[in-house]
Amino acid sequence: MKIRLKRLGVATVEPVGFDPGEILRQTLHRQFHQQQTLHTASPTQRPLITALPQPQQQLQGQGMGRLRWLLRSSGFCTQGTPSQRQSSLPLLLDQGEGNEIWSSSHHDNVSARILSGQGLGGAESGSWLNWICADSLPSMTAPAREPRTVLCFGDSNTWGFNPDGGRRLPHDTRWPNQLEQQLNRRASGQAWRTIEDGLNSRTWLLDDPIGAARYGAQYSCSGRSGLMTSLHSHKPIDVVILALGCNDCKDYLNLSAEQIADGARILIHDIRSALNCGPRERPDQPPCIVLMTPPLVTITAQSLAWGFAGADTKSLALASRYLQLADELELLAFDVQIVATASSLDGIHFDSQAQSAIASGLADLIAQT
Repeated sequence: MKIRLKRLGVATVEPVGFDPGEILRQTLHRQFHQQQTLHTASPTQRPLITALPQPQQQLQGQGMGRLRWLLRSSGFCTQGTPSQRQSSLPLLLDQGEGNEIWSSSHHDNVSARILSGQGLGGAESGSWLNWICADSLPSMTAPAREPRTVLCFGDSNTWGFNPDGGRRLPHDTRWPNQLEQQLNRRASGQAWRTIEDGLNSRTWLLDDPIGAARYGAQYSCSGRSGLMTSLHSHKPIDVVILALGCNDCKDYLNLSAEQIADGARILIHDIRSALNCGPRERPDQPPCIVLMTPPLVTITAQSLAWGFAGADTKSLALASRYLQLADELELLAFDVQIVATASSLDGIHFDSQAQSAIASGLADLIAQT
């Protein structure tokens, strides 16, 4: 086997415990990873695999059939037509002009690489495109790991309500999207993605037809009514941030801080009982939960018009209740009242300057999970 590999110009240094077939696999694997632009470059720009036959006369004299025979005799499978090979990432060797051997994958559209007038059969038997060991070669790239998912389930402060005019803050300004950026800057391996599920006037449990009426009365404000749909829509989920309770402080809903915290307890139970909505590796395990306090409401003309009379003291008491609940149920708590202040324009919503502070605080907390 060593002699046959040397005739083809492939290095035959044999580490202890490696057979010749493994050497060839490792050679191809190493050379493939040196080509960073392989899939993005055009056929005329793709770099060469230098580990394959170097002397032009050897390649042309022996032909690709010789290399196929060698690989077959080494234990590689070369049986079947290209359409029958089901390798997840087979290797193609595209023989161009002269002694150029191009590397590509039929994970992409193979027909786009076949010369005009050639079908797959022509490519198989011709010299321009040659299939080699499509079934047995190892994957040349590690499969991309799916990002970890953070579901941000909240109200208008999760949606990104701009206190200056009521429109939505820009995408890159909103704290859930800044959180994704900050988590990925901290990540050493697997990436993160965040999902914004914020709804204006959303509460823990109660519907609020008065609050919804400001937005056309076209949806239910009950967080519980939408939670399961959100979990099953976005699973697998690694982390759920529950950012509700501010709207529960409205005077006409007549809820105490204790009752609002009980609403949080119910949704926490719902998340933990949701079927197979957890992380990709262990979907039967519930996602990590972060209980985020509402902002410290300030009394303004606008907050009074929205029904938040007395919400300043109630929201302060609610933060303490959330921290107690998180400790009792053994989940993470994030006291946003420490890191960000509601805008003086309406006393309820966070402005653009507060978004980065919220994202940074949450990223510090989640990065520890």
